[in-house]
Amino acid sequence: MKNYLNSIQDKFNQELQHFPKPVRVFILKVLLFSLLWKCLYVFVLYEPRILDEPLTDYVGQNSAWVLNKLYHSDTFNAELLLTKSQFEGQTVIGKASHIYFNKRLVMFIADPCNGLELFVLYLIFIFALPAKFKRKLFFVVVGLFIIHFVNILRCVGLVALLIHYDEYFNIAHHYIFKMAVYLS
Repeated sequence: MKNYLNSIQDKFNQELQHFPKPVRVFILKVLLFSLLWKCLYVFVLYEPRILDEPLTDYVGQNSAWVLNKLYHSDTFNAELLLTKSQFEGQTVIGKASHIYFNKRLVMFIADPCNGLELFVLYLIFIFALPAKFKRKLFFVVVGLFIIHFVNILRCVGLVALLIHYDEYFNIAHHYIFKMAVYLS
């Protein structure tokens, strides 16, 4: 078994040598930053929701504000409330930003939809790239703003679909809008 693992490792190292050194360094940085982020998130940030709770609330508040502007009304509002939902086959209990239209719950935004993972993934790629810090800082600020803006538009679009064409919500939520956010 040990010889088999060594042969796999040797083959992997040989294949890795075919990549230019900057590509290998980039991949190593991405893997290292990703591992560090996951450890930090799971062991420190996840349970107290240090990042998730304010970001989820902020996305909900921003979505309600945009909806009020689009509909020329003040009938949309968002509240951060405890909720029980199904996510990827498991029951999840936690706070979510509930979007109300005329005091009726239309949709809620849970932590997985707040954009945090996209922010972190984007930051990991930017900081893994070989560039000057000033240039990276520019792309961080502009990129995070664009990701947040597109995520707000995604939430607004989903609320509009639920109000007007609720039969298209699932396909839009699981495929169309998710693809739009990842492509932005």
